[in-house]
Amino acid sequence: MMQNPKARGLSVLLIALLAIAAAASAAAKKPSNTYTLSVVCFTATPRNPKVAKLKSFEEIIKQAPILPESGAPFVLDLSTPARFLRQIGSASKDYDFTLVAGGKVTCENKEVCPIDIPPSPDDRSKAGFSGEWSLTVKDPSTITLDIRELTLNMLLAGQTKVLPVQTMKTTRTVALNRTYVLGGTAKQENKTTTLRVFAVSISPGG
Repeated sequence: MMQNPKARGLSVLLIALLAIAAAASAAAKKPSNTYTLSVVCFTATPRNPKVAKLKSFEEIIKQAPILPESGAPFVLDLSTPARFLRQIGSASKDYDFTLVAGGKVTCENKEVCPIDIPPSPDDRSKAGFSGEWSLTVKDPSTITLDIRELTLNMLLAGQTKVLPVQTMKTTRTVALNRTYVLGGTAKQENKTTTLRVFAVSISPGG
């Protein structure tokens, strides 16, 4: 029995559509090969006077966490300083925040890539980042982040040359599209401690 040519054409079209859908589904499940690292440095001054008297960075963020240890459910918004400050301010009401430096870099899975984030043109402190990082994909939503070197460079008061003021290194497993505190330091002046905090988020794509 011969098949109707019209029906045969519909069958071929259906098979083609199913093949396209299967390919799209496979592509969606395949981990991205390029990732964007958003990195920021900001200051955080505790609003609670008792917390502000503590001297240790670790002790202060234990008493008043800035972000959850498991990461906050957002990607850093560094499009403008105001947007970042609104974002971090909504994550923690326990601090007054100021932005020091921030930016984005990209890297591919298992590659070693530079961190080269120049200062904003209108930033008087000329704060920016240099360093090196890499990543290894563990599964479609999790990666191992290796910050081989992250250096904050800025123009200090009384100086005429931009200098490295703080460097950190760390390796940790993180989830995509979440923001984590990497570390920081505490500085006490007039019995009030201000934190300098480094935070990152990683998202798929360039």
